[in-house]
Formats: sequence, structure tokens, C-alpha cells
Amino acid sequence: MTNSVNVALNGKIVKMQTKIISVEDFINEKRYKENPRQRNTLKRLKSKHLNGDVSPDQTVVHIAKFGSSLFIIDGHSRREAWKVGNLTRPEGLIAVIYHVNSILDVTDLYTHFDSELAREKPSEVYYGNMKMISFNPKSELMKASWATAIKYVAAYYGVQQVSNTETVNHLDDFKNEMEQIDSLEVQLKGVVNAKRKYSSGIRAAMLITLRLYGDAAFSFWEDYNDYCEGMSNKYVTEAYQLALQAGRGAQADKLLMNQVISLVNYFSQE
Repeated sequence: MTNSVNVALNGKIVKMQTKIISVEDFINEKRYKENPRQRNTLKRLKSKHLNGDVSPDQTVVHIAKFGSSLFIIDGHSRREAWKVGNLTRPEGLIAVIYHVNSILDVTDLYTHFDSELAREKPSEVYYGNMKMISFNPKSELMKASWATAIKYVAAYYGVQQVSNTETVNHLDDFKNEMEQIDSLEVQLKGVVNAKRKYSSGIRAAMLITLRLYGDAAFSFWEDYNDYCEGMSNKYVTEAYQLALQAGRGAQADKLLMNQVISLVNYFSQE
């Protein structure tokens, strides 16, 4: 290795080294692991910059070394493009390697360096966060982004500002509740008023009430998912009507969240 220096990164001093590696080495998944927060790479292979001749800036990759493990910080999409032959392989790659002290540092580096992170869609950020907590949702509802709902949940418990890292922590904390919601197999396509029925306020209420009221809350949300006018429980019916009538924006969402939490409380006491 050459050019070993100490650099300031995200407020921390870390050792940085560079070396030349081959593309064949870089695409070895046993040696260079995928970043825990990496989005769905395969969806990006049709991008113009991942097809044809490689550009000079594409020959530089950033790596985090934690213990004996090496994690890719950027270059995931290029690696897949080289694997399938979409992108020409250069003679060598310049690997910039950062020695870090925790897996959290690895994910922080991803946020800092990924050239496309600022353009990530909410669904891509959510996908990365789900990977962080080893949760692979199946239902359409759980595959949609829950970032706003998580912020409302955090606010309910007194946390007003939530960073991306803290979002992952909250998701992990509520993983059991999220798995319960996923088991409801809620589909959104073709559902009348789906966006209002499952607004961020409703989603936040789902997480909180499942935590507070357990099986009773699960029964409530089963009925809510299968809502049928004139046949559903009175509290479920009121929650559904409130969801359809709710205003827009965070204040309206939080009001709806608190109203529905109260309704689930009443339901649990029947």
C-alpha cells in the first residue's frame, strides 16, 4: 500500500491508504462485501453511465476496512456492470481504503461518499434501511417508504429530530411490529383511497398501537385492512372515516395518529 495518511472524516480522524487492485479482485464478493445500507443495485444497470466504455472517474473506488472485513463504499453498481459485461473493464482500479472502528462508521461513509445518494429516491433509501435491519418486506404497504411515519413515531416518544442513522435504529426497534403489519399482506394497487387509508399518520398509529396493545391492536388492523361499511367494528369504522377526512401535512397526520391511537385503546377494552 502507498500514500498512508490520517484524514478528518465526519468529525473523526481515520487512517486512509490507497492501492491498485484488479477488477477481478473487486468483484469478488467474498473479499469485498456489499455495504449494509446499499440500495437495490440491479435496478440501476440500465443507466447510461453503467454501459459502454469506462470513464476515468469510474476507476476510483472507496472501501471501508473494519477489522479484517472490507466493505464497498461506492462502486456497487459498477461492480455489477463489470460482472455482467455491460461496462468495459479497466486495467486496474485505484482503491481508497479507510480504516474504521465500527459498522456504523461503514454506513456513515456510504452516506458521505456515494455519488448518487443525494439523488436517491425515498424508496431506495428505505430499501437500504430495511437491509440494515435484515428485514425483507413482502406486502406493498411495507415496501413503501415509512420514513415519515417513523418520524411521527419518534415525535410521539419525545424525539423531534431524526437523522437517517436514527431512522435505522427506530426501524430496528419496531421490527417486530413491522413484521406483524407485513403479515397483514396489505396491498395498495386498486384499493380505493389507499393513500388516505394508509397515510403516514395511520402507519405511525399502526406501529405505536401494536407496541401498546399487542393482539388487540392486530385484530383492529385486520378489520381495518378488510374494512367493509356496515360490517366493521364501530371504532374501526371511525378510524377509517377519520383517515378519509384528514387534512394534509404533518400537523394533520399527527392529529390523525393520536385520534386513532385512542380508538384502538377503546377497541382493546371491549
